[in-house]
Amino acid sequence: MKLFCSTKLQKKMRIKCEKVPTPEDPLDRWYANLIDIHGYNLIAAVLPDYRFCAIVWDVPVDPSTDLTQLLVPAIRSALRDPHYGIPQSLVDRYMPEDTRFELCATGDSKCINGMGAATKDLQDSAESYFSYIEGLDVAKAQRRVNTYLEPHKPGEGKLLYRWEAVKEQLLQRYGEGVPAMELEVSLDLREYVARRTLIVPEEITFDVLHRYLKAAFYWEHYVIHQFILPPVEDRHAPLHIFGPLAHIDALPEGDHYLWGEDVRLSEQLQEGDRFQYLYHSQYSDKPWTVDILVRRCIPSYKADLPVCTFCEGKAPPERVKDVDGYLAFRKALSNPQDPKRREYILWAGLEWFFPDSPDQITRWIHATGYEQ
Repeated sequence: MKLFCSTKLQKKMRIKCEKVPTPEDPLDRWYANLIDIHGYNLIAAVLPDYRFCAIVWDVPVDPSTDLTQLLVPAIRSALRDPHYGIPQSLVDRYMPEDTRFELCATGDSKCINGMGAATKDLQDSAESYFSYIEGLDVAKAQRRVNTYLEPHKPGEGKLLYRWEAVKEQLLQRYGEGVPAMELEVSLDLREYVARRTLIVPEEITFDVLHRYLKAAFYWEHYVIHQFILPPVEDRHAPLHIFGPLAHIDALPEGDHYLWGEDVRLSEQLQEGDRFQYLYHSQYSDKPWTVDILVRRCIPSYKADLPVCTFCEGKAPPERVKDVDGYLAFRKALSNPQDPKRREYILWAGLEWFFPDSPDQITRWIHATGYEQ
C-alpha cells in the first residue's frame, strides 16, 4: 500500500518522502494530511476521489508516530461497515492487519485541499481514538464515510453518495462473491398478498434492511419500525430489534432487544429463519406487519445489491391506515361513481397505478433505499 503524505504531515513528523509513480490501482493509493480542528491533531487518509475516508484524531503527531499503526485499524474498521456489505475475507485480503504503508510524497494539491474542506466542520465527539465522517456536519452524521467530494467551484465541493463503490472495486479486484440472503417478503392484505423477493448482502444491518423493505413497498416516510425474531434454542423469548426512533417505553423488559444499527443480518439469521418487520406509519397507530423468510443464503456475484427478483401485488399507500382502509381504498378506485375516488387518486399519486416490476423496484431501492 502506498500512502502519499502531505508536506504539512511530513514536516510535523520530520520525514522526507521520495516521490514515486502513482499506483495504477486506486485502491492502493491513499493520501494523508494533518489537519488541526479545535486544537486537535487529525490525520485524514482518503482515496484520491474522496469516496472513502478514515479519520484518526486527537493523537500526538511526532517523529515517533507510526502511521501504519494508526491508519490500518481505522481503515479496516471502516471497510467492515455493514453499509458496504464487504465480506470479512475481502477486508483481510485487501488490507491485512499486518499491512505496511510505503510513505510517498504527494503533489496532488487538489486532493489535499479537498480533505481540509471535507473535515472543516468536524465537531467534538465522545470518541477519542478515531471517527468517520459522512457529509460535512459530523454532529448530525453517522460514524462512517461513504461519500465522494466532487469539486465544482474553486474551494467548494459537492458530496455525492457512493454506497457501493468500494465493494464493487474489491469484487472486481478479487473476484469473490458477496455473501447474500434471498428474502421472501410477504404483506398479507386479506384478499391477496403483496410479495417481494429481495437479494441483500448478509453483512448489512437491520436498519439498512428496513430502508430496503420500505423502498420495496414504496413507503417513503422515516417512521418507527422494528423487527421481531422468534425464540430459538438459546433464546426463550422473541428478540426485538428496534430502529432509532423507537419509544423507550416500548422496549421489552430484560435483555431481549437490540438496536438495528448495531446488528448485522448474519449475526441473527440463517437459512430457513422466519421473522417479522413492523412498519409504523405516521397515519396510523397500527403497524403494517410484513412476514419475511430467509429462503436461502447464497454467494452473489452482483456488485449492485440489493436486487428485487420477483414482485406480486400492490402495497397500500402510506395514508391508508389499515387493511380495512386499504380494501375501501381499492373499492373506491374501482367505482367511477364513488365520491372519494378523485380524492384517493390525488393523494395516492399516479405512480401508484403503474404496474410494479422487479427491475423497477430495484431501481427505486437504489434511488431511495440508501437515504438516512
